[in-house]
Amino acid sequence: MPDYVRVTDTDTGHKLTILRSELPHGNYRELKADPLDHNGDPLAPEFDATKPLSSTTTEGQSAIDTTKEK
Repeated sequence: MPDYVRVTDTDTGHKLTILRSELPHGNYRELKADPLDHNGDPLAPEFDATKPLSSTTTEGQSAIDTTKEK
């Protein structure tokens, strides 16, 4: 059976269940919480409501090509 751990993603604040082998490959902090539900399935993610799910910045994006001279 795979070895799961419950973690907090330190970039987003979201709580996730991941494989222990993924732990060194992200910005995670391991939690003491059980990573599996009563059926033995990985727990669903818990999203930090104070952080956005995706970036809303438009920095560096442009729909108009401003490099051509008219």
